[in-house]
Amino acid sequence: MKTIFIRTAILPILICNFLAATDLHAQSLSSFQITNFKVEEKNGNIGLSWKTGSEENLRQFEIEYSVDGNYYQNLGFIPATNSINGNFYEFEHDVAYYDSVFYRL
Repeated sequence: MKTIFIRTAILPILICNFLAATDLHAQSLSSFQITNFKVEEKNGNIGLSWKTGSEENLRQFEIEYSVDGNYYQNLGFIPATNSINGNFYEFEHDVAYYDSVFYRL
C-alpha cells in the first residue's frame, strides 16, 4: 500500500491586458472556490479529482507533484470551464515507482 501525502497550493492568477503605453491598463483577478479535493488509487495509478463551487476569469488548473515535498514538477494542465456553478475535474498520474508523492494544484 502506498502512502500518499497531499499538499495543495491554490494561488489566484492575475490576468493583465496591456493595451498601449497611453491607454488604460485592464486587470482582472481570477476567483474560484474548491469545495472538494480527493486523491485515491485508481487502476494502479493515482487519481486526483476536485470540484469547484464557482469559477470566474480562470484559464486553467496546473497540477504538480513532488517526491520530497520541496521540489515540484509539472504534470499537466486542465482547462477551466469558468462555470458560475463550478465544475468537476479529474486527472490521473502514474506513480508506480514512488512510495510517497506530494501534489499541489
